[in-house]
Amino acid sequence: MYSLVIYDTSNYVDFPIGGQLTSIRNFLTYVSQFQKEYCPKILLVGLTTNYSALGKIHKVDINGGKFDYLPVVYRDNNLKEVKNSLRIEFLRGLFKYKRIIPYGKNVIHYIHTPEAFIQIKLCHPFAKTVIFSHGSFFNMVKGFRFYKNNKLMEYCFNSFIKWMLSNSNLIFVLDNDSLNQYTKYNRHIVKVNNSIVLPDEDYTNKRIHNPVRVLFVGRLSNVKRVDEIIKAIEEYKDNISLTIVGDGEERDYLKSLVRTNRITFKGALKPHQVKEEMIDSDILVMNSYIEGKPMTILEAMSYGMPIITTDVGGISELVEFGENAVKTDGTAIQIEEAFEYILKNYASYSTKAIAASKKYDYRTVNTIIFNMVKSNAKGE
Repeated sequence: MYSLVIYDTSNYVDFPIGGQLTSIRNFLTYVSQFQKEYCPKILLVGLTTNYSALGKIHKVDINGGKFDYLPVVYRDNNLKEVKNSLRIEFLRGLFKYKRIIPYGKNVIHYIHTPEAFIQIKLCHPFAKTVIFSHGSFFNMVKGFRFYKNNKLMEYCFNSFIKWMLSNSNLIFVLDNDSLNQYTKYNRHIVKVNNSIVLPDEDYTNKRIHNPVRVLFVGRLSNVKRVDEIIKAIEEYKDNISLTIVGDGEERDYLKSLVRTNRITFKGALKPHQVKEEMIDSDILVMNSYIEGKPMTILEAMSYGMPIITTDVGGISELVEFGENAVKTDGTAIQIEEAFEYILKNYASYSTKAIAASKKYDYRTVNTIIFNMVKSNAKGE
């Protein structure tokens, strides 16, 4: 019945918010709109915030396409109170409900979260696997919330990653760093772009607000260094405000840093609400010390938003510093200086941001990905 099983630690609809979920939804949107006959052949495996749905296949609607969905782990949507590793819990759920998941010789296992590979290969060593690397797997240990600074865990995790890469049928990567790291383990690696659904409206003549509206979208974790963004806003002139979209373990700490009424926390929003925030904002700030190729940057540029960001992961492959983005070292003082650069040349930065976003159209990108996944299913 199923030809493709997709694995991700999300509910495929709106939780947890982030670029990885957006990327997967864009792939499923492409299938819904251009390969609709393939929808019944796909099983989505993920998490649920509804405990009663656990372990039961039901339908989920992705932009008009109906997909079977099997949640194997329950996770409360309060991201501030995360007490256990989601990856470990997801792996346990895969073993618990393994009898529901198909493993026939014609089934492709399309993996967006690496721990799924363990259960698949231990139970079915010859199963066909396609990996989508949303950022370097070797950098993941730097962002661990659990087992942080545990050298044994770091060694074991990186050993697992090497085994996974060596035994995958096909690997998609987004950035050159991952491509260079992985080629020693596998020759079946394809570099692709992240994808976005371009807005219907043209934002070429976007006008800047007064006061200027700055936006951050992402998980509220130490990796994102949102504290420096808050500091920059509070130390800058009065004609600027910040909206923070997202949730996470640093929420209360970050709120404690706020001293003015120019900073608003919106919490985790649904995808269409995030887009509304982008339409109503002027500048996007990303301040991570670990990233892949952030979907948030691509989406923001499509709405005419110049970018202020650190130069990590594959970000430099998405933006052109000095044209549609300004690079910082992540400190508040450099973020403030970046405000000055952009505000002096806002129209130019905004127009060039829109132009750069055009090549990431989800239809073009996912046509390539879909055809390669199907070819792998046929053993081509």
